[in-house]
Amino acid sequence: MKKLEKLTLKELGSELNFIGVVEAQRLNGGYDNDCFWRCVAYLQSGGASYTEASAEILALSYFGSDCGDYLSANGAGVTSPDIATYATNLAIDGNYHLDPSGAYIGMFNTNNISSYNATGMAHAVIVQCVNEDGSLEIFDPQDGSYTIIPSEEANYVSRAMY
Repeated sequence: MKKLEKLTLKELGSELNFIGVVEAQRLNGGYDNDCFWRCVAYLQSGGASYTEASAEILALSYFGSDCGDYLSANGAGVTSPDIATYATNLAIDGNYHLDPSGAYIGMFNTNNISSYNATGMAHAVIVQCVNEDGSLEIFDPQDGSYTIIPSEEANYVSRAMY
């Protein structure tokens, strides 16, 4: 039987293999602002898959496979021109199809929607239904929650895709 010994931190450091923070974040998915990509994954999979891993695959396909460090450092957030470019590329490839249920990706500033923490960030959700009173039934793939955006706030939600 091998006898275990106490090691100093320096000795332990020389014994173990370490990975850098950026690499560790990539291994764990570690980038943020992936709400748009989670929405795309949700709609493309018919609601079956919207995990961080499925979002990361889509973000890497858009940004390029050599951008892992960029995604870890800056997040996978997209601009309106990025969304337009992505949708155009899907259409050119013949892979852009409207969701048969009529669901679409809606974007809004969290400061304008009372059911969200006001961070001033743009956020993407799945708008599942527009009710007769103008309120929006939404699904947020980042936290798996369903909520209703009241009609008086619905004008802050713009259609991004699908």
